[in-house]
Amino acid sequence: MTVFTVKQDASQRGKCYLPDIPNGVRITSPFSAGATLLPLTPENDYTPEVLICGGSTFSDNGDTSAVDSQFPASDQCSRLVLTPAGIAAGWKVETMPQTRIMLELILLPDGRVVIVNGAQTGMAGYGHGFNNIGASDADHPALTPVVYDPAAPSGQRFASDGIPASVIPRMYHSTATLIPDGTIMLAGSNPNTDVSTVGVVKVVGWSHEDANSDGGVSLLAVSV
Repeated sequence: MTVFTVKQDASQRGKCYLPDIPNGVRITSPFSAGATLLPLTPENDYTPEVLICGGSTFSDNGDTSAVDSQFPASDQCSRLVLTPAGIAAGWKVETMPQTRIMLELILLPDGRVVIVNGAQTGMAGYGHGFNNIGASDADHPALTPVVYDPAAPSGQRFASDGIPASVIPRMYHSTATLIPDGTIMLAGSNPNTDVSTVGVVKVVGWSHEDANSDGGVSLLAVSV
């Protein structure tokens, strides 16, 4: 089962099991969630905290051939402080604006997180489930990025205002990364057999002023 996680302590050559992911959400492939370490800052005394979003409540003990491409993904985000007290307190659960699977979490220079890519139903892969879209085991691409502000008050951390939707679905075998000039590059998507490199690269970025301001994120989208 993938409802639990493990914390590895290299300095002590040991590990400990963390509390189960809440509400039976599965987070590993083919029910792929996104995860990031939240900022380590002087203000939080460099205390490690992890954020995990998305996944699925479909049992990973079951037959994946029974997964419908229309089965809803999870809209859950969970935060855990990786200290003895934080682990004892358990995961803190929040809800994204939409369900997502196969998503990416990209940490911005100002400490916010961009949630991007993925699908709203099904699972990762192709040709395994049923009611497929072509060969894809997922459907309903999540086209609009979401900005998550971990420092904002609870209930006010997710925002998509002013962010344009992508015109290219980014599902199975997609990726996103922050590049040195402060922009995010999105690439890929291979819901079917083999891969095509035609028209699958898209760059989404914003200025350094926008990325470090207190206002919303302004995105520029250029198809290549």
